Amino acid sequence: MRLVKNDLNEVLSIFRKNHPTLNPKEQTIIQACQVRLTNKNEPQERELLTIIQSLRTLSLNQELSTAGRLLLKKLQRKQWLWGLLNQSPFFGR
Repeated sequence: MRLVKNDLNEVLSIFRKNHPTLNPKEQTIIQACQVRLTNKNEPQERELLTIIQSLRTLSLNQELSTAGRLLLKKLQRKQWLWGLLNQSPFFGR
């Protein structure tokens, strides 16, 4: 699965189709994120951080399924990569 900045909503839709074992809480979090992503004024980076934080909270409460862990891992990797790319101009000085 390719994670590109402009297709977070598409990635979440595909993930939900490919992983029917998501528990109801995880599905609710993903659906709410997708609804907020349809609002063009809401930055995707903020939604990415929101969904990561929500999944981490589920993980802390021992309520995260295996599919939820996989999604959290992929989203955190994407967030880490974009954070690194956003800071790269400062490394050249």
